[in-house]
Amino acid sequence: MKHPPRRPYIPPVTKIELSEHKTGLRMVLIVLCLIVGGVALGHALTGVLNGESGWQTVEISATERNHSEEITFQYNFGATGAASSEERRQLSSLYTEVMEHAYRIFTVDEAVDTADNLYAVNAAVNQPVKVDPVLYRALEKIVRHNSRYLYLAPINDEYDRVFLSQTEEEAAGYDPTRGGEAGEYVAQLAGFVSDPAHVDLLLMEDSQVQLNVSEEYLAFAQEYEITTFLDLGWMRNAFIVDYVADSAAEKGFTRGYVASYDGFTRNLDSSGDYSINLFIREGKDLYLPAQMDYDRPISMVIFRDYPVSERDRWHFFAYSDGSFTTAYLDPADGMSKSSIHGLTVYSYEESCADVMLRAAPCFIADQLPEEALARLKESGVFSVWNEGMTVCWNDSERNLMLNEDNGALFTARLSE
Repeated sequence: MKHPPRRPYIPPVTKIELSEHKTGLRMVLIVLCLIVGGVALGHALTGVLNGESGWQTVEISATERNHSEEITFQYNFGATGAASSEERRQLSSLYTEVMEHAYRIFTVDEAVDTADNLYAVNAAVNQPVKVDPVLYRALEKIVRHNSRYLYLAPINDEYDRVFLSQTEEEAAGYDPTRGGEAGEYVAQLAGFVSDPAHVDLLLMEDSQVQLNVSEEYLAFAQEYEITTFLDLGWMRNAFIVDYVADSAAEKGFTRGYVASYDGFTRNLDSSGDYSINLFIREGKDLYLPAQMDYDRPISMVIFRDYPVSERDRWHFFAYSDGSFTTAYLDPADGMSKSSIHGLTVYSYEESCADVMLRAAPCFIADQLPEEALARLKESGVFSVWNEGMTVCWNDSERNLMLNEDNGALFTARLSE
């Protein structure tokens, strides 16, 4: 089956109606906190200063392509007594350098002169490639977690057709979850993607990797004009957030947090109190029923099966019947899946990428097994989820507080 070229059209994101039990301020917090990943600074939201000191956005001065429109870097300038103007200059330079470098090494769309990137790996099938050390560490982490999401690249391309569709009829025709030729094609692809005998990444010494692809898969790829076998896909921003946060921490800048619009957050600060705003979707209603305070560095990932901003057009398509097709795909069959509408997971020790790779199989599944969340807890990754109108969490060190407005509709339960 040959596919027509994609149309350069971006469909509007269907708005999810919020609960009527809210105030104007709460709506502002909902929009803000969902876009930056769900971590709200209790004191920062009301105390951002317009001068040189205090909580401000780290500015980027990039001249090369980057993904800074998807990432927010907030920092409490001058909090340690250092000159805030000098901190701002140094962080802006560091942030710019890291974001430009991250684009170069993680892109599958173009070759670059300064580093061997994911494009180079895809272009040298069954051959060793020496890649950038930052990219090597990211790939090493994925391989260590035995994750197959890395190999979903050609299936991701099929779902991109859904997300870029102009009408529901067009989207349904492309949507593998709706069956038809698209479903049959993705089922064939999933047979390759899910099998290490057909596609797998070999890690070698000196930052070398080799993308091994079977002759059978190569023949299939040639027939269907597939040229990209691996890509970070929806996982990319977790690695970028970690890269920015780790680079800042290595230079001693720990009074801030880095967050992406699609749910990845690293807070480096241990000097104050913070709160996580917890969201729940029920049907077409989105509630903010509770919050949870914390006072130490944290890595957080928020999985959700619904869009909340215009940027989500690349990862979701909303149908009028209330269903969504998302970029969260199961390598076993190539289907878009979510075991629950939303799952928040976090760790005080692990990176965003580690938390994501540990927890993704719980969310990208047909059902959410609570025993799987218990196993995550044993590894230091805690969870917040909902069972109907009950907000559940399993971190006994944290207090979950129901809000006065939405919280009246919910109950809370600590899961041991």
